[in-house]
Amino acid sequence: MNSFFRKIFKSNKTDNANKTIPQQTPTSSSFTQARMKIEPNLFSYLNFKFVKSYYKISRKQGDLKLFNGRRLIAADTSRINVPDTDQTRESFTLQTNKSKDRPRVQALGLLCCDVLNNITIASSLKKLSSEPMMLINELRENKSLFNKDDIILADRAYADFRLLSYLSSRKIDYLIRFPRSTYREVMDFIESDQIDKVIEIDINTKTNPQMKQYIKDNRLPEKIKLRVVKIELETPRGKEIEILGTSLLDSKQWATEDFKGLYFMRWGVETYIDRFKNIYEVENFTGKSVQSIKQDYYGMVLLTNYETLLTETVEEEIEERNSRGNKYQQQVNHSVSASVLVDNMVEIFYSHKDTDEILEELKDELLVSPVLKRPNRKYPRRGSNTNIELYYQKYVKKHNP
Repeated sequence: MNSFFRKIFKSNKTDNANKTIPQQTPTSSSFTQARMKIEPNLFSYLNFKFVKSYYKISRKQGDLKLFNGRRLIAADTSRINVPDTDQTRESFTLQTNKSKDRPRVQALGLLCCDVLNNITIASSLKKLSSEPMMLINELRENKSLFNKDDIILADRAYADFRLLSYLSSRKIDYLIRFPRSTYREVMDFIESDQIDKVIEIDINTKTNPQMKQYIKDNRLPEKIKLRVVKIELETPRGKEIEILGTSLLDSKQWATEDFKGLYFMRWGVETYIDRFKNIYEVENFTGKSVQSIKQDYYGMVLLTNYETLLTETVEEEIEERNSRGNKYQQQVNHSVSASVLVDNMVEIFYSHKDTDEILEELKDELLVSPVLKRPNRKYPRRGSNTNIELYYQKYVKKHNP
């Protein structure tokens, strides 16, 4: 806080050389009270405006990255550990282990990322709940951010009839991995020798009464036509045949072999969540109230989008270096870019200095500190033992960008 206000005072002094500017840093109490007047939705609104502006400018300049003319939106959730208070226990979800001696309060964070342009177009932070229903709510609340040119990419948790039916009603395409134990028609396809087939599933193949009631209440389709394909994926257990379900039915436009590469694009949201939690340290909240937790979460989403804007041209210049035949391929060091952005936020948004000039200076900093690309790098899962978790947080996390 003190650093933030020192930078503001310095900027004021430079921009108002002939004026007397008060330079008293507020107390922690007054700062906290003022902060509580800010609604977390403000950051969601600012992100909404950012996303709209980003796509408008990118399309106009011809810089928008698309896949066969389509935008790829990967949706995924992550459990977020939040401070344990009476207020957070009520607003989020209390998780206990078998012995109930180390309870944790967790929230479920949903991120919808444009994986080709590295932009988070929508997000939410709520109690642990059904991931498909959380995505449906986000699609409903932010209709103008999603369109019929999108392809939703998602993992097995989203192979839910309610979501499939909702996407079908909105005519939004999807590519979702299906669990092996699923709809009868899908299981019949798994047992067959076919690798690509158009099938029809209906709500009566599921016995979940709540699901049936939801479909009825919302007047969603009770039958869905979709295409299922078999692909080979590398898993922790080795190579396995996985099933993908998609609304992209046209085999002339979308060949069977296209879907493996298309589904792999979903990995972009996984790396984004890793960066979100381990570089930006979203769980390192600056307050214990529900309001401050949501401010931090939605503010961090906005911040990561600004980082993408900052690093876009840097990535292009580094890729140009790579194309010249460098022995070691490089990429932007996101640990450095996050730090540079945070350190210069006041100057970027508050100073009267030319913004383009500031950004050029920051880009120069990023160009001298790239990291090596490490394709096929694997991260073994950590155990949940308390000592292992503490060691990871203290000694591993900050050294593994």
